[in-house]
Formats: sequence, C-alpha cells, structure tokens
Amino acid sequence: MAWSNAPARVYHGTTLANAQLIVSHGINPRAGRGAADFGQGFYVTTTLHQAQQWANQKVRNLPSHATGVAAVLSYDMDRDLAAACEHLTFVLADSDYHDFVLFNRLGSATHGRSGGTAYELVHGPVAAFPQSITYANCDQICCIGANAVAALGAPVGGIATGNPLFP
Repeated sequence: MAWSNAPARVYHGTTLANAQLIVSHGINPRAGRGAADFGQGFYVTTTLHQAQQWANQKVRNLPSHATGVAAVLSYDMDRDLAAACEHLTFVLADSDYHDFVLFNRLGSATHGRSGGTAYELVHGPVAAFPQSITYANCDQICCIGANAVAALGAPVGGIATGNPLFP
C-alpha cells in the first residue's frame, strides 16, 4: 500500500465514567495526572492492546468501594495538525529520554524549556518507571496544548468497553 499521510488511529484507555465525560465535555489535558512520563496531558497510544491494559489498570486502581468498567476511546489523529505542534519525539529510550521522564515524573510543568511553556505534543516509548527500561512495542503520545488536542478531533466509533475488564 502506498503512503497517503492518512490520519493515525490512536487509543485512550480509561474508565467508562471518564470516557463518558470526555465524550460529553471534550478533552481536558489538565485533568491528567501531573507526574507522568511526559508531564500532565491527555495520553494516547497507537496500540489498542496497550490502551485496553491501561484501562484495566485504571479500573483496578479505583478505591475498594468503587466499581468501574474499562473503556477505550479511538481517535483519528490528523498527522498534519500534529506535525504543526511544538513537539518533541523520542525514537529510542536513551539517557536523554530517561532524564526527560524522570524530570517530568518529579513534577515539571514546562519540560525544562527556556521559554517557560511545555511542548504541545510529546511522543515516545513507555517507561517502566523507576527502572531505566521501556516496554516493548508500546508507545505514548501526550497531548498537552490545544493544537495537539485539535489534532485528535472527536472520538470515532463510540466507547469500547470491557466486561468489566478487557481480556
């Protein structure tokens, strides 16, 4: 098949309750956990299985009195809009990558940029923190700015759910 620059299908794993909020109110990057690999933002992956497992983990981490259902939202990310974002991409999990992850896991809000604003979009491997290793065949894309969120657009295909977890 010839390259066409078609949108990239990406997935967001969460709980059903959070997925319903995202569908009804839109993406809010500030709702994400702050001390994450690439900082606070809305995380997606190109791997459906990875998103399903992340959704399962979200349900398992609910308080013991709460019940939940694992859910995945799908998006068709516009490659041109994503490329227009101020972005940072890590191809390999080298020492720069691990330093960046540690910096963000310690609470950075600016990615250490001299201008005081974070990148709009960061893409790279998934860290097995605090170890200096990464998960094979897994990636993550952190959408931080409005332009990165716009590149995702609206969810496509409805909310996929587990029963209550994905297999």
